[in-house]
Amino acid sequence: MNPTVLRLLICFILLSTLCHAQKFPVDTLQKTGPLNQRINVVILGDGYTEGEMAKFDQDTKQFMAFFMTYDPYKAYKDYFNFFSIKTPSKQSGATNPGTAPDRYPDQPVETKETFYGSSFGTNDIHRLVTIRNYQAFSNVMATNFPSYNLVIMIVNTSWYGGSGGGNLAVFTTNGQANLIGVHEIAHAFTGLSDEYFAGAGYGRESPNMTRNNNPATIKWKNWLNQFNVGIHSHTGGEGASSWYKPTTRNCMMEVNGKPLCAVCQEATASQILQLVKPVLTTQPASDSRVTVKNTPERFRLSLLKPNPNTLKVEWWLNDVAIGHNIDEVAITNAQLTENTNTLRVTVLDTTAYIRLENPRQQHLYSYQWALEKATLLTPLSLSSTRTSLCAGESATLSVKNCPGKLNWSTGDTTSVFTVSPTHSTAYSARCTSADGATQTATLEITVFPLPKAKAANTGPYLEAQTVQLTADGGTRYSWHGPMNFISSEQNPTITAANVNQSGVYTVDVTDANGCMGSAQTVVSISPVLSVAPPSTDLFRIFPNPAHDQIQIQSTLTGELDFVLFDNAGHERLKKVFRGTTVVSTENLPKALYVYRVSNGKQTITGKLLVE
Repeated sequence: MNPTVLRLLICFILLSTLCHAQKFPVDTLQKTGPLNQRINVVILGDGYTEGEMAKFDQDTKQFMAFFMTYDPYKAYKDYFNFFSIKTPSKQSGATNPGTAPDRYPDQPVETKETFYGSSFGTNDIHRLVTIRNYQAFSNVMATNFPSYNLVIMIVNTSWYGGSGGGNLAVFTTNGQANLIGVHEIAHAFTGLSDEYFAGAGYGRESPNMTRNNNPATIKWKNWLNQFNVGIHSHTGGEGASSWYKPTTRNCMMEVNGKPLCAVCQEATASQILQLVKPVLTTQPASDSRVTVKNTPERFRLSLLKPNPNTLKVEWWLNDVAIGHNIDEVAITNAQLTENTNTLRVTVLDTTAYIRLENPRQQHLYSYQWALEKATLLTPLSLSSTRTSLCAGESATLSVKNCPGKLNWSTGDTTSVFTVSPTHSTAYSARCTSADGATQTATLEITVFPLPKAKAANTGPYLEAQTVQLTADGGTRYSWHGPMNFISSEQNPTITAANVNQSGVYTVDVTDANGCMGSAQTVVSISPVLSVAPPSTDLFRIFPNPAHDQIQIQSTLTGELDFVLFDNAGHERLKKVFRGTTVVSTENLPKALYVYRVSNGKQTITGKLLVE
């Protein structure tokens, strides 16, 4: 095939008067990003009837999947968008005029009415399949997808053939369709030459074809003697020996089934990087001026990374390296050594596919920003006489380094004021200078609750008994009470207590946070009442002290009245009995009581302690 001829034909048709444009549905097969940041591949079909559109869909997806596994395309899969446009033909297949000297003897000679007029036998080369209706092609693309980079035309015939050039690759659905397609795309997309000699008219300078055989200056000098790359002359026709190629029968451009050689892969990768920049966006926009104040300023790159990622990213601040292979940096005011500073980043694809220095440098992208160092105010400073309080306590807050208007979160506007928070609180101050610049600082004060102090005693008591005080709720205790009583024990005792030690006892309870609460308990100590002791011969009451009940025994004759009085003289119990009885004291408060037993002739009194 002759790519130059194809380009001229396409250009001629594009300049011709266009026929009426027709809209067709555009199907998205793979979209990895915006059209203006990707290589947009559109797949068309010719010789597919309306009833064969499902086959067209299957053929497009099958080829796309194969194409994206082929080197070097697979490393740059995310650099491609794929679309398809269905343009049904009236008839299935492709035209075969049968006029080429190398025609297939078994292929029927026939004319098919297809949308793009696909035909074998272009330039008397039978396998050179091209489209004849370029006006239809240009109309479809101009109307439906003008922003294409590559068009793939799949021709619905099983006979071997294809062509490539002018951003259009044509191939049939032959059993080798996938390989034919990659070969023709190498012509159309990359501009590669065949590495078999197709004739003197096809000789041209291209990435993999040259008249130069000097190892020091040949295009692929960086690949010589590696990966089967050398300086091999073409053979097979007049003038062939004056043209050179990088390999012999080791490249897809000569033998289907072989991979693209290293030289062809380099040209393909260079073309991909020529069309798509790996840097999609910069934040903020490059070449902008940024003032760096108190908070760090972030600079980010949105990168389109190959797989594996071969992008080399270098960051410099005033020509000093500050970052390597990272997508963003944060710059602080303290890092800026000048009033005006320069932040620069470069991105280079270091892919092993490319060894030529010029193409590599063509794909080096550099961005920079001018960074202004802001004059910072002395940081606003807050302080407190105390940062932790017990409930009910106060602290004094103060602020320094506010040259302007001050506003506290409490509404106060003075530099010093007192607070009494009821719970933990964050206090913030905002300082606004005359030029409108603001600073904010915050101070946290923690408030601990007071301990829940408890105090009790085991009374009431009689003189000479032991008083037991109890407390709870803290880690340290301090008691004080009547008769200059003090104690640091949690549960102190007072032995041989007397009536003067009755009264209110207070305990101060301190918890682990140093907070203190108080509790009180009233101790009652009763004197021994002036009552004649009973005669043990006439009357006996036990146990004394009593708990739940008492037993009374008497030798007095007749019916006996038993009455129990409290210290106030109120009657609390009464029972009539003869000789012996049992009386319940279960419901009596703990106290000292006076009893009286009488048969009308004799009376006996005494004391009963209920515990």
